[in-house]
Amino acid sequence: MSRFRKFMMEWNRVILGSVLTAGSLAELFGFCAPETVFLREYKYLLTLKEMEEPYPLTPKLEEARNEVFKDLIRKGRLSQKQLEKIDIIINGDMNDPFHKGNLNSRFGTFVALPITFTYNHPEEVPMDNFMIGQTLPIEDGTQEGAVLKKSIIQGKNAVKYALLRECLLTDSYDMQIKYVLLTMFLAICSALVYLSVTRIKSRSQMLLTILPSIPINGLVLLQFWCLYKRRKDSSVDMEVAEFGPDYVLGGLEYYTQIVRRNKALYYIMKDNTRDHFTAAGNEKEYFFWNDRIPVKTKRDFFKQKVEEMNDAIKEKIQ
Repeated sequence: MSRFRKFMMEWNRVILGSVLTAGSLAELFGFCAPETVFLREYKYLLTLKEMEEPYPLTPKLEEARNEVFKDLIRKGRLSQKQLEKIDIIINGDMNDPFHKGNLNSRFGTFVALPITFTYNHPEEVPMDNFMIGQTLPIEDGTQEGAVLKKSIIQGKNAVKYALLRECLLTDSYDMQIKYVLLTMFLAICSALVYLSVTRIKSRSQMLLTILPSIPINGLVLLQFWCLYKRRKDSSVDMEVAEFGPDYVLGGLEYYTQIVRRNKALYYIMKDNTRDHFTAAGNEKEYFFWNDRIPVKTKRDFFKQKVEEMNDAIKEKIQ
């Protein structure tokens, strides 16, 4: 027996454990780095356009930001110091607002608003490079293109709703929970591989143990994440509705336009967008990955809130 083979047999557990640990740490770092240590660089990449100049906030967006921040302070929901940590940027590659990081992270957070929020009239919407998962050229001048253009325009109240919602979502531990679940997944997978390789001699039995265990582990943890995201999504919308009529009307307008946009895209580019949307205007749901409340459900929620608000006004008048 060669010295190398003897060394491998004597230290196989240490070597395997070291490889699994190093690989897990590297994967975890690669997954969380854009929202932590490289958050500033990630934000910088999103804000650049063709001439390497950031998209400026338009007067409509600046006004919406100022009003939202003022309402957050007035409600005592966020302090001025917390709001200073939230940077608002324009992202030209996505059609829906999102945020990265959160206020409970030492690396900060930012809210990315889609460039579609800067448009005030359908004529301003470019159809040659519309992004929805991929770049889709949409023929301009057609009836379908006109419907899509109108559905993209969001008014000031809709922008205020979307911005307030993302600001409230930044005051959470979403990022930390996600990384804890990922750490658990990697730790359990590493332990399964380590125990199977070091204690099971039969290769077939080893594979029968590892192959089904890893996806089951991932699916169980994924369901926890999806359940948390749906509950958080619902609770934030309920909180937004308490900020006043502008945000209730804005929520209804926002999701009404989103449903129209999704329907338009579904029928315009069926072959390319069928994997993204349904004919009803919802985002396509997957059996094992369902972390969002359907947009039609959200639209109906704010529609009910508007009706309740109108009924309350009628009772006061009477």
